[in-house]
Amino acid sequence: MFTSKNLLSMATSGLRLEHVAVLSFLSEHAEEGEGLQPTCCLPLWDIANQLSLSIDQVKRAVRALTAAGAIARRQAVKIKGEAALTVLTERAVAWLQGRAGRATLPGHLPRALRDLLTFCSPEFVGHVAQAWDRYELLPEAATPPSGLTESDYASIRRALAERIAERAELLAEATAAQAADDALAEEGKVQIRCADGYVVVDRAPFAAQKGALAAVDLRFVRDVLHRVAERAPGLVTVDAVPKLVAEVAYSRVIGYVSRHDAERAQRALVATMARGTWSRPKGIKPGFYAASTAAVRISTGVRETLH
Repeated sequence: MFTSKNLLSMATSGLRLEHVAVLSFLSEHAEEGEGLQPTCCLPLWDIANQLSLSIDQVKRAVRALTAAGAIARRQAVKIKGEAALTVLTERAVAWLQGRAGRATLPGHLPRALRDLLTFCSPEFVGHVAQAWDRYELLPEAATPPSGLTESDYASIRRALAERIAERAELLAEATAAQAADDALAEEGKVQIRCADGYVVVDRAPFAAQKGALAAVDLRFVRDVLHRVAERAPGLVTVDAVPKLVAEVAYSRVIGYVSRHDAERAQRALVATMARGTWSRPKGIKPGFYAASTAAVRISTGVRETLH
């Protein structure tokens, strides 16, 4: 029986009632063959007849369950009419309260990788999942099972190697970005990543003022806008930055989050701004817009060149 928490988790993953019905039906017919995951091999028309659904509804359900990481499907022989083998992942088993038996195919792996592992033993799947999570290549002990072709084995190794390379590239980019940010900070500047480029904001126009304007913390402003950009891609653009910098700065030093600690203030601003209904803060002084406009220097598409 599904719990309310599990139903909510499935709904959050985009699953509808007929998708849940198909998953439950698959779990009821899943068997653990020797050296295999909990699997079943049923034609789509049979599932449709048993559940009084149309074949199109079942097809949509299978696509949704695959996208949600609940199942993996693959034909043993790629010919029309051949029923695909369906494997239930750990995610599906958690949703079904263990009704599908013991599963070891992780739902968080990419779909292409899950499909390649459909006919593999739990032991080999465990090696691949561990290598994926740790950004490693397969250990020597992970010999390919007999049901895996040389081509598929090479595809699995290639997917792991590409993941390692992507991580190394991201780490190199992050290191370079941090070095650039540190150099800018020494000059009293911050750099804000936007959907369409980068904007450098100089603290000097704020520091030259008196009162609240001189107290503006541009690092706080930068961190808020970066978090907003993650939550609502496209909201933080090069053209919008001068206005947003002024309004975040005002909200922090005078406005409604001025008495919060930094983390609470960031969370409150991000939650409000990311809804897409953010408007000019009540009572904001024109000086904030003037200082922000003077502080912004745009370098679209490339990071600030440091000398």
